[in-house]
Amino acid sequence: MEGKKTSRAIQILGSQTLEALHEAIFQAYGRWDRDHLHEFLFWKGRRERSSLDIHMPDLRIGARTGLRDPDRTRIRSLGLFEGRTFAYRFDLGDDWLHRIDVDSV
Repeated sequence: MEGKKTSRAIQILGSQTLEALHEAIFQAYGRWDRDHLHEFLFWKGRRERSSLDIHMPDLRIGARTGLRDPDRTRIRSLGLFEGRTFAYRFDLGDDWLHRIDVDSV
């Protein structure tokens, strides 16, 4: 349903990886089809954004494009702080975009 907003609170350790965050979001929203691309997006300014990684199981796109590997990128290495917002996009075809607000570090 377009325009419908839902939210989940997820706790994750700084020592965990982006892949662990992907899994936590995946489970929190009850997703079942894992064979879709996903990415994390971080904005540098109001309009400029950078894609941190694009990854599908068994297809390491990040490794071929120089993007970070979600299995190795630790949450603490992202320089997150309270109030920071970034995004997680799952299934680039259906475009399930999730806004992530950092409540505490």
